[in-house]
Amino acid sequence: MTLHRVSCRRHGALTPASDLVNLTEDLAEYAVCHDLFHLKIPDHGKGFRALMNAYIPDWREREERLAAWVLANIPDTDKDNG
Repeated sequence: MTLHRVSCRRHGALTPASDLVNLTEDLAEYAVCHDLFHLKIPDHGKGFRALMNAYIPDWREREERLAAWVLANIPDTDKDNG
């Protein structure tokens, strides 16, 4: 399981992870926006961070909360392999 709850292809198709519906609305918003922004800026550099700051000012806090959510929801079989 990774932090990426949504996959976005270059042609714009979004493929949500099945557990996206289990996230709080603000974390789902973060996950979707993060991948949509990659259509404009493919890396996590200065431009990407500026875009995140403009649209989701608290994105860093949401990113940390999403990481904690992912760790808390790793199936036991995945935890054994870590």
